[in-house]
Amino acid sequence: MADLVLEPRGPFSLAAAGRFLAEFPPADHTGVEPDGTVRLGFVRDDFSGVAKVTLRQAREDGPVEVDIDGDGDVGPQLERILGLEHDGDAFVAVLDGDPVLRRLWERTGHLRQVSFPSPYEAACWSVIALRLRQPQAVQVRRRIEAAIGDGAFPVPERLAGLEAVEGLSEAKAERLRAMARAALDGRLDPYELRALPQDEAIARLRELPGLGPFYASLVLLRATGATDAFFPIERLRHAAARAYDLPEAPSEEAFTAMAERWRPFRSWACVLLRAGERAR
Repeated sequence: MADLVLEPRGPFSLAAAGRFLAEFPPADHTGVEPDGTVRLGFVRDDFSGVAKVTLRQAREDGPVEVDIDGDGDVGPQLERILGLEHDGDAFVAVLDGDPVLRRLWERTGHLRQVSFPSPYEAACWSVIALRLRQPQAVQVRRRIEAAIGDGAFPVPERLAGLEAVEGLSEAKAERLRAMARAALDGRLDPYELRALPQDEAIARLRELPGLGPFYASLVLLRATGATDAFFPIERLRHAAARAYDLPEAPSEEAFTAMAERWRPFRSWACVLLRAGERAR
């Protein structure tokens, strides 16, 4: 018997989420196993430890059964990670007004936005990844996990004592220690951040060590469960040009105007644009 059962509202495919995770190295996961199982390891929202979960879905749109290694309620956090906090039928209503985006959704297997486990992990990844190629950054993260983690990224209390790690500069190590202290001080709460006006949330995130405009937007967009955060960055504009067969990437103003029809799911729509690039 499962420890927890998550009931999706509207279309949801765990397999689609798992495939997305398989191409998303910052997370601790296995992607989709041959039997459809997805395994995740992540720092709990309350920083009490690491959660290791096994997820299964017998049929698309059906309940997601969760086996949890350890104690504590991780249901709300898993719902945020998998986009299950929200009604998928409301997103389908948005897709019905945009045939191109709907085709991307179908091509990706009914993908919802899949998020980092927490703003804490996203912010730490941002510090590690700065000026490194992604494979290098993944290796550094794994060395940190091996040194002070518990099968996943270390909780803030342990990260605050981080010592030298191969491939990690002392400047980045100090930023990670400071990020751990910021998390323990409550400055990376996902629900507080997403409740703020976007500009205010970004301003707060930029107060943290090592978070410039791009990575602050990454944390808000990809780690808080916000459905309508929106940043007209270049890579998304180029993805839109390819998806909509435009002669060139739209300007920031034109892309912002285009995205109006995706409200209140602009974040989800932008994830589809990026995921659609991989599914071409």
